[in-house]
Amino acid sequence: MSPAGLRLRTGMPASPKNRKIMWKPLNLEDEDDAQVIADRQAVLNLVREIYDPYLKRCLFKGYDWKMMFVGRYAETEFLGKMRSCFDQLPERVRQAGDRILVAKMILDVLKFHRFSDPSWRVPLGYPVPLANPTPLASAGPLALPVVQFPEVYFPVADSPSPTVTVNSAPALDTAGLDILADAASQAPRWIPRLPPRITRNSNSHQLGCMCGRCVLSLAPINNF
Repeated sequence: MSPAGLRLRTGMPASPKNRKIMWKPLNLEDEDDAQVIADRQAVLNLVREIYDPYLKRCLFKGYDWKMMFVGRYAETEFLGKMRSCFDQLPERVRQAGDRILVAKMILDVLKFHRFSDPSWRVPLGYPVPLANPTPLASAGPLALPVVQFPEVYFPVADSPSPTVTVNSAPALDTAGLDILADAASQAPRWIPRLPPRITRNSNSHQLGCMCGRCVLSLAPINNF
């Protein structure tokens, strides 16, 4: 609950009634006064200068915009810098209270804009997210379009089928082979002669070969 008595929550409407309630503690509730509108914008510009660096640091760390003021560090830093910039505020805002009270009132205005205006959930100049994104209806798998390519025919000239000529192997001349076969049949056969084998007759001291015709007589030899 803010000091103005308005319950701050995500998605709250930024209606003229709610804006009047939030700006009334700062003496800026009259929206018909052009100077009041200018003073509001001056306050918001100063808030942006202090608020955006903290918001960037929060988003770059991977946190959601809602996590910025969860701890006391960012809120304490914001209040301290807002108190130091008290002299830069419009005169009617400085008349609303001391530095501490005015800083807390401006913090409530900031929270109101964060909850009601999606452009305050990103740094100034960044793409604004949708306030209430519409979920896509589940219509099954996405059907890809079928691309029809035209059929293209290329004319082909009629040509006779190529004739393949297979040459038969030439007949072998066997006359020379017959002559060689006849000469081989009429050539004399050569039978190799083996060297004579020497045999010994134990009764008569004679040596002879295997043919039986050659006999060599030897004198008796002892221990032969």
